[in-house]
Amino acid sequence: MSNNDKTRSGFSVVVLGGAALLCLVIASLNLSEIKHSARDLRTVHTQQQSLNEELLRTVAEGDLIKVRSLVDAGADIQFRDEYGWTPLIQAAAMGNFDVVKYLVIKGADVNTVGGDRSTALQHAVFYDHVAMVRFLIAQGADVKQKAKYDWDAVESANKRGRKKVAHYFEDASQTGE
Repeated sequence: MSNNDKTRSGFSVVVLGGAALLCLVIASLNLSEIKHSARDLRTVHTQQQSLNEELLRTVAEGDLIKVRSLVDAGADIQFRDEYGWTPLIQAAAMGNFDVVKYLVIKGADVNTVGGDRSTALQHAVFYDHVAMVRFLIAQGADVKQKAKYDWDAVESANKRGRKKVAHYFEDASQTGE
């Protein structure tokens, strides 16, 4: 910094030929307002995180009324937990078909891939939920998406012995669905 430059309280002052030019780094905010705003942002983030985590718990329980309430309150239907699971993946894994339908209607992405490379469809196959498999496919779920063990949904049904879903896939392939 030259002799003509001075820095005080977050403002930079440059002296040019006897005239002072003030470069305000932060206009019209004092330090206490900045700290207060940062605290408010942390509070909002914490509240949102709590809402999202509660949504995941409620989805697992299958309480559709409470799921609706949480989504209406601003819970993020695309939120991912520490394992990369979204509410839709969680609902499919728990077999909560009504919750799955609701989340899809609200815009949940049926092809979101979880941290374990699974999708909602893969979980529906794993738990042999034929109606849910049929619904997710009708909503655009990718049957060819490879998941754990590099199996797609059809391979998973067959290799895991999920007879109802495997039978559905067999019938669908014969009828051209």
